[in-house]
Amino acid sequence: MEKLLKVIFWALIGFCFVFASWYVLHNDLTFSSDIARDFLLFGEITQKKIVLIGPKSSVFGLFHGPLWLYLNYPAYLIGNGNPVMVGWWWIFLTGLFLISCFIVARKLFGKLAAYLFTLMTALYMGFHANSYINPVGAMFVIPAFFFFFIRYVETRKLKFLIAHIFTLGLIINFEMALGIPFTILSLTSLLVIILRSPHKKHLLAFLVILIPTANFFIFDIRHQFIMVHSVLRYLSPSSGDSVRYSYLNMVFDRARVATSVEFLRQDPGLRNLVISLIFFAFSFFQIKNKHYRLVYFSFFYFYLGFFVLTFINKGPILYFYFYPLFPLVFLVLCSFVTSAYKKIFLVLFALLLVLNINAAIFDMNTFLTSFTNKQDQSWKFLNTMSGKMYNGPEKKFGYFVYTPDAIAYAPKYALLYEQRVRTDKLADYFQKQAITYIMVAPPAANNPYLSYNWWKTVRVKIANQPLQTITFENDYKIEKYQLTSEEVKIPFDPGIDPGLGFR
Repeated sequence: MEKLLKVIFWALIGFCFVFASWYVLHNDLTFSSDIARDFLLFGEITQKKIVLIGPKSSVFGLFHGPLWLYLNYPAYLIGNGNPVMVGWWWIFLTGLFLISCFIVARKLFGKLAAYLFTLMTALYMGFHANSYINPVGAMFVIPAFFFFFIRYVETRKLKFLIAHIFTLGLIINFEMALGIPFTILSLTSLLVIILRSPHKKHLLAFLVILIPTANFFIFDIRHQFIMVHSVLRYLSPSSGDSVRYSYLNMVFDRARVATSVEFLRQDPGLRNLVISLIFFAFSFFQIKNKHYRLVYFSFFYFYLGFFVLTFINKGPILYFYFYPLFPLVFLVLCSFVTSAYKKIFLVLFALLLVLNINAAIFDMNTFLTSFTNKQDQSWKFLNTMSGKMYNGPEKKFGYFVYTPDAIAYAPKYALLYEQRVRTDKLADYFQKQAITYIMVAPPAANNPYLSYNWWKTVRVKIANQPLQTITFENDYKIEKYQLTSEEVKIPFDPGIDPGLGFR
C-alpha cells in the first residue's frame, strides 16, 4: 500500500511540474508589466553591476530590495535576455522550494503531512509559475522562516534564532508588505522570549538582520533618508488614504481577505470561505486536544498579526501582499492529517486535490486556445510582433511604442530583446529615422487625451499616413512611416518615454 501511495505521489508531482512548465514548454510566459519591468531592471544591473534597490513598492518612496532581481539575473545572462530561459529557472527554483517544503513539514508533523504539503504546494505553484515576481521570493522563504521560529522557541538554540532572523531579512528584501509586519511580530515576540530566559546574549543575534537588509541603509544614507521619511509620512494619521477609507471598511476588508485563501484556485461561489471556516475549526480541535499547540499558536500569531498590522495601510489589502502566505496556511492545513479526524481530513484533501487538478487542466487548455501568441501579455505574441518590425528590408530604422498606460514596459522590452539578437539591424529606440515604425496598442476608449492619433501628431510629431500597416488579431498594429529629412528633424516630446521612473 505504501509503495502504491508513493507511485501516486510521484505521478501527481510529475503532473504538477508539467503544469508549472506548460508555458515555457510552449516558449511562452505571462509577460505582464511587472515582469517586463524586472527584465528592464536586469539591464540596469548589467550596466551598473551593483544596485541597492529593486522595484518600487505600492507605498510612495519605498522600494523592495534587489534580491529577487539578483536571484534571477544568472538565468537572464545565460539566456541572453530571453524570458523563456528565466521561466525555466523559475521551474528549477520551484523544485528547490518544494524540497524545503517537504523537509519543513516532515520535521514538524511527520512524513505523511510532508507528502500532502509538498503535493498541495506543488499544484498551487503551477498556477503562478508562468509569471513569478518578487513576492514569490518571500513565498519561497516563509515556511523555513516559520520552522526556525518554532525550533528556537522549543530549543533556545542560537543557530535557529540566527537562521530565523536571516530568513526574516530575506522576506524584507523580497517583499516589504510582508517583511515589515513580520519584522514587528517576530522581533517583538523574540524580545519577550529572550528577556525572560537566561540567554540575554541572544539579543545580539538581531544584528543578523543587517546582512540581508544592508542595501536599504546604504541607499537611504545616499538619498537623504528618502525611505525613512516616506515611512513616517505613511504612518501619520493625516495620511491621504486615511481620509477616504474608514476603519470599519478596513475591518471588513481584512476579514474578507483572511478567509479568502486559495484552497481552491477556481472558486465560483463561497467555497474558499467555507473551507477557511473548516480550517479554523480543525485548528481549534487540534489546540483543544493539545496537538502541536506551539505551532498553531505561532501560526495564528503571525497570520492574524499580519492582518492587524496592515491597519497601518489605509487602503485595502492587495492580492500581492497576501498570496505569499498561502504555503504557510497549506502547511498548517496538512498537519490536520495528525488529528483525530484524519479520515475526514483525507477525504476533504482529496476533494481539494481533484478540483485543483481540474482547474489546472482548464488553465492549460485556456492557454492553448486563447492566450499563447494571442493576448498582449503573451511573451510569444510580443516576440512575434517585434520580429515583424525587424523583418523589413531596411537595415536602419527608428521606432516608438504607444500604449494607453504610457510606460509600455512589455512591448519595449520585446523590441529591446529583438535588437539584442538581431545584430544585422540597427534600430534606434524612440528616435525618428527615414524609416520609422510605431508599435500601437489598442487605444483607451472615450479618452481623447489617450488617443493614439493625438499622441502621434501632437507628441511624436508625425502627421502623414503610414506607408504600411500590419494588424494583429488582438488589434495591436505596427505602422511603418517613410519620413523626409525635414520630418525627421522635427523634435518630438521626450516625455513620451518615462523610462523606469515607475520602477
